[in-house]
Amino acid sequence: MNPKELEQKYQDKKEYFHKYTNNIKKKMKIDIYSVINSTLIKNPYATNFPKNFFLEKYQKQNKFIAFCKNTLNFYLKQFYFLQTYF
Repeated sequence: MNPKELEQKYQDKKEYFHKYTNNIKKKMKIDIYSVINSTLIKNPYATNFPKNFFLEKYQKQNKFIAFCKNTLNFYLKQFYFLQTYF
């Protein structure tokens, strides 16, 4: 996809994109200490979400498997850090 096509898709879906992200921001509980949610960042240079949104690239990932994988990685890293501390 060339830049002109991407710009055209942006112009076509711009209102929907901003409504989508603004609705998420309105509904979320404010927590300044939380991890940054990439969905809420509209800057295409900071995250790939806006570009993927306009190109209609959706990641289909099983949430349970992703949770298990991330949990296992977290505890393995913490165990490693504990071992190196001792």
